[in-house]
Amino acid sequence: MIWLEWCDKVFQRDGTFLLDTEVLVKTGFRSVYGFKEKPISSKGLNKYPVYSDTLFMDFDDGLGKGFKSAVQFMKDNLIKFEAFSSGSKGGHLHVAILPMFGEGVPFSQREFVKGLECSADISLYRHSSLIRLPGTVHDKTGNAKTKLDGGDGCMLEIEYMNPPKFSNVVVSDDNLLHMAFNRLTSLINHEPASGTRTLTIWSVAKNLSDAGFNFDTTLDIVQRVNETWKQPKEDSEVLRAVREAFYK
Repeated sequence: MIWLEWCDKVFQRDGTFLLDTEVLVKTGFRSVYGFKEKPISSKGLNKYPVYSDTLFMDFDDGLGKGFKSAVQFMKDNLIKFEAFSSGSKGGHLHVAILPMFGEGVPFSQREFVKGLECSADISLYRHSSLIRLPGTVHDKTGNAKTKLDGGDGCMLEIEYMNPPKFSNVVVSDDNLLHMAFNRLTSLINHEPASGTRTLTIWSVAKNLSDAGFNFDTTLDIVQRVNETWKQPKEDSEVLRAVREAFYK
């Protein structure tokens, strides 16, 4: 049996886990990854090994060059896939893959997608990520997630890799590192006031960046803290705040 998290609204996660056969006939949002053991909460999902038989790809920047190049890659390599409009400006690919199971599945898929160099959102590849189900209406546009294209073929095989543990960290400022870790500790399960969460994420990420942490490790740490909050920020918002801390 495979369990998927399901919620009607992305901001209304209440720890509802259903069998995959139940979720796939619903609208709303599902977890990107499945669980062979039924989790008891939406929090702390990174402690579970995860199952995947579908590679999801999310293109927030529209249905342009990156999206089209990924679609073409699947067609050229005779991979079974479906392409969707997200209901807003973005696009999703659902790619059939040889089933994977383990702690390193999200990292393995992230590295594969990075290698395609197609501008897909790599922050999707986390144990706790959600993705919109087909037919679900976008709150802001009123448009449903709709199939645009697809192709039959074989299942994609993605190499399984164990995730690195805080790789390539060269601490350049012990004081800033100490400050960042103190703040991170205080924020675990203690959500900042409404209206200050994005600024808090940016500030902690900036401390880690200045202390010598690389982008990927900083993003992973901040995302894990965000997951402990009762109303976590969307993955895209966390990613944007960390990018601004590093590159602006």
